Amino acid sequence: MIKRNWFLIFIVAFLGLVFLAKPQKSEAKIFEIVIKDTNSQLSLRRVEANDAKQALETTMRQTGVKSAEINVKYHLALTPNDPDFSQQWALNAIGAPIAWETDVDTSDVLVAVLDSGVDINNPDLVENIWTNPNEQVGNGIDDDNNGYIDDVHGWSFVENTNDPRPQITTGATTAGIHHGTVISGIIGARGNNGLAGTGLAWNAKILPVRVLDSTGSGNTLTVAKGIEYAVSLGAKIINLSFVGSGSSPTLAAAISAARTAGVMVVAAAGNENLNLDVSPQYPVCYPGVFGVASIGQTNQKSSFSNYGSCVDISAPGENIYSTLFYESGQGYSTISSEGWYGTSVASPFVAGAAALLRSVSPSFSVEETENLLKQKAFNLSAANPDYISGLGAGALMIDKILNDVSSAQNLRANVLAVPLSGDTPRVRELTRAGSIVRQFITGSAKVQVGVNLATGDLDGDQSSEIITAFQTKSDPRVRIYNRQGRQTGSFLAYPAAFRGGVAIAVGDVNGDGLAEIVTGTHQGTAHIRIFNSSGQVLSQFFAFSKTYKGGVRLAIGDLDGDGQNEIIVSKANQDPRLAIFDWQGKQKKAFRAFPLNVTSGLNVAAGDVNSDGKAEIIVGLTKGQPKVRIFNSAGQVLKEYFAYDKSQTGGVQVAVGHINTDGILDVVTGTGPGAKPEIRAFQNSTSIRIMKFNAYSVNSRTGVNITSILSS
Repeated sequence: MIKRNWFLIFIVAFLGLVFLAKPQKSEAKIFEIVIKDTNSQLSLRRVEANDAKQALETTMRQTGVKSAEINVKYHLALTPNDPDFSQQWALNAIGAPIAWETDVDTSDVLVAVLDSGVDINNPDLVENIWTNPNEQVGNGIDDDNNGYIDDVHGWSFVENTNDPRPQITTGATTAGIHHGTVISGIIGARGNNGLAGTGLAWNAKILPVRVLDSTGSGNTLTVAKGIEYAVSLGAKIINLSFVGSGSSPTLAAAISAARTAGVMVVAAAGNENLNLDVSPQYPVCYPGVFGVASIGQTNQKSSFSNYGSCVDISAPGENIYSTLFYESGQGYSTISSEGWYGTSVASPFVAGAAALLRSVSPSFSVEETENLLKQKAFNLSAANPDYISGLGAGALMIDKILNDVSSAQNLRANVLAVPLSGDTPRVRELTRAGSIVRQFITGSAKVQVGVNLATGDLDGDQSSEIITAFQTKSDPRVRIYNRQGRQTGSFLAYPAAFRGGVAIAVGDVNGDGLAEIVTGTHQGTAHIRIFNSSGQVLSQFFAFSKTYKGGVRLAIGDLDGDGQNEIIVSKANQDPRLAIFDWQGKQKKAFRAFPLNVTSGLNVAAGDVNSDGKAEIIVGLTKGQPKVRIFNSAGQVLKEYFAYDKSQTGGVQVAVGHINTDGILDVVTGTGPGAKPEIRAFQNSTSIRIMKFNAYSVNSRTGVNITSILSS
């Protein structure tokens, strides 16, 4: 960090949330609709739709609705009353005032500031300084048995005392004395208290950990111990606003352990204008660290900021306002000031943003938090053509992200599971943790064959139905259940004598606002039929040659972003080929998903897993190794990974669902026959696993078929 012409040996990094330059279309949202019925009575309904227009159209088609409109939300303007807020340009630049409109309480989020000490008595910080609830003040006893006596407000690993404040010693620099307090104020100076300025997270708890002396110098031992201490006390975020050129296995191990414990580590990129790919600096270049570069008011890289692949995001780092070491009796009589420069002051913006995000969704993993920050970052390429790959995902921008995440809580999905290749056809609804919400038997328990299933809103009541069909050795009956497992309808998809089983998918394919049921033969010709919820055939066609007898698998999704869903049909045997159709059977695209030497068929799903406004196609082999591939509609591979161990040869089932709360669909997988019935989920379009549990007895080897259903 630089105070005008002052440089610290160790430099603060900046971590932040950024919103994309182009508005992104989500797969589905929950809209609140105010309706007036035919008796002129007003009421509120929640509608799941892709956008507001679709939500209103869906509502107007419901019986008894006279008029409908979006339930507009109103709020108090939350510009803080802190008198120096006008000097804090960076908070407006990252969209903080809009973010604050979301009701956020960060008092349960502990942010550790490992630095040169924090003035725990600064009037604008004192209310947010962490207090150890398990220590009695000044009794000289280690009450909580953590190895640190009377660590009421943190610890100094420089002097090995319970006083984490800066120390005015020989050789101390102004920047060194103020540094940790400046960092803390950016993260969590008390907001809306009518005093000085405000931090990003108004009431986050700051854990002061002194690991640098008052010249700004530290070492591996003090920093590693500080990280271990912060983790042991339950910190969710650690800010490291310093940098050095030497790598340390000890420090790398401490950071790795913190991440494993669910702690996000944010670090400054450094202030030497270095390419970190050529001259790596630490801790920013350790694995598991979220690195922050500095930008100015025009979104251009700060002249001093380091850059390169160690950087994950960029944040304001020029002329920054924050709190100061305040001790008037020793000549430090100013509570706060502007004029601070460096990646050191960029990093705490990101740490503060992460605190806000963790407060809205405490269940977020480190990976989920980091990925969401990067996904919402503002693209900096136009302003920085010479550093296109060196400033991370872009600039921190948190204006609407908290509201988006809060709204996405309504999209949290549970998983539906059913035996894939036999056993009692018991449908289970399970939470992300694997707990059973409810279960029921579809058809007859005597029919010991596999089951296909799908979900969708068939009648427009904003509640998904569960649709099932047996795979083989049973009549081709499609059964419809409500959420509680009560059967509400059924029909034969093919002639009663057919015993090849029925593949199913559910979605609005004709644009009428209601989901249709699309069927194909599980084994047999590629005869596709589209039904309404009453079992009336709306359209039918053959997806492949009439001589093909290997059966199909089905998915539905808007692949081109035009608001109209397509039908994806894959061969279930012989050939990993799929084709894309409109609801009347017109083919739009066809391609092979695996090389020519692969003779297995494909399981298939579709959904917007990368938040680009278009559904991606997710496939797994029906037989063979459990590799997942994600394609765009042009047939280009976007990602591939093994969902399970390569030794499993029963293929892999695929689905999509909102497993976490970032508002973006995730990939859900189930094992094939021969493996334990394990369900996993992977975050968005990445290979980061976010869920794992067994749907049935660990001794079962029937495999597990899966889909998702909204949990509320």
